[in-house]
Amino acid sequence: MGEELELPLNKLSDNAEVDTELFQRAYLTKEALPGERLPGGVEAEIDVRVESRRKRQQKLRDESTLCRIFEISPRRLAEIRRQLKLFRESDLQKVCTAS
Repeated sequence: MGEELELPLNKLSDNAEVDTELFQRAYLTKEALPGERLPGGVEAEIDVRVESRRKRQQKLRDESTLCRIFEISPRRLAEIRRQLKLFRESDLQKVCTAS
């Protein structure tokens, strides 16, 4: 029910400041993230949705999960990724196979 009441991704912030070191860690690894450094605070760390995804995660976090964790729009996520020059091997594979 909680997920149904969440804001759509395109309604999240296009201007939010993001801890770039934490963003890079979240984007490139499966490591747990410290709740006190997330926009939602410690509650974001405890949030069942985020917590369960971390525990069961087999793959790296997807874009929609990153948007929700950092409370940023997909546009802002792409902007930060470009600024930090972050690319996963899977990102490059998608580009190479798309045509």
